[in-house]
Amino acid sequence: MDFWIHPSADAFMHFEGIILFGVDFTTYCYADDSRRPNHEVELTQKQEIVRVTQQLLDAISCRDFDVYTKLCDPAMTCFEPEALGNLIEGVEFHRFYFDYGNNNPRKSQVHTTMLNPTVHVMGEEGACIAYVRLTQFMDRSDHINSLSDFRNGEARTRQTQESRVWQKKAGRWLCVHKT
Repeated sequence: MDFWIHPSADAFMHFEGIILFGVDFTTYCYADDSRRPNHEVELTQKQEIVRVTQQLLDAISCRDFDVYTKLCDPAMTCFEPEALGNLIEGVEFHRFYFDYGNNNPRKSQVHTTMLNPTVHVMGEEGACIAYVRLTQFMDRSDHINSLSDFRNGEARTRQTQESRVWQKKAGRWLCVHKT
């Protein structure tokens, strides 16, 4: 009977028994080895989705629109706070936020962390990921925020909950929807 490590939540598997992204790895034993290959294929697919999602978040943090567009379907849809509740189609809406950041002479460093990723596999060519996104940045506002009393130049952290739908097209994972 074989034993292998399986994450109790969806995240990268990294060697035996290591905790990654706060995920506790649990040992499972299957008497029927015929189930193991499908399990490993699905686990690999989940790892790929976490990886491409992190690449996308890194592209956003670095304001790299070229990488962003390579990871997104040209016809992607999304509901964004910036869209004020409207469904957005295509990636061009997002270009403004990339360009605005690149033209700002006081561009600050941004660091993004993905927490508790959960991946739902939808066949060989589809998956959905949900996660908490922490974004660390330097506050560049010119006024005191009345709710937080943060001043210009202070480190801040923003938390959002996001989900993305990925589809494999021509052998590449592309983000087709984001909320």
